[in-house]
Amino acid sequence: MFDRAAQALAAAIATTALLVELDLVAIGGGVAQSGDLLFTLLHHHLNTYAAFSFTHGLDVRPSQLAMDVGLIGAAAAHPAGCGPDQTPCACSATVEGVCDQSSRMAARP
Repeated sequence: MFDRAAQALAAAIATTALLVELDLVAIGGGVAQSGDLLFTLLHHHLNTYAAFSFTHGLDVRPSQLAMDVGLIGAAAAHPAGCGPDQTPCACSATVEGVCDQSSRMAARP
């Protein structure tokens, strides 16, 4: 089961690397919790799928944010001041600075 999952993930990563310039791929959430069992197989299959010189040897590793990566991503996408009383988003108490970042991102043209 892990081998098939690693193979599918390797194919997806290699295909994405062909479309956009990637230096690092961080795997987060529950997938990252699989540890060496998945990542060893993933690197093995990535050597097969990432055959082009600019994709070969792609750095793929578990995210440092582990299980919080989804929460932080959602908080970063949530603009500040959009609550019913126009207060900063609720994530500011748990993910300091992320709401400030998202309001700057939202202000871009």
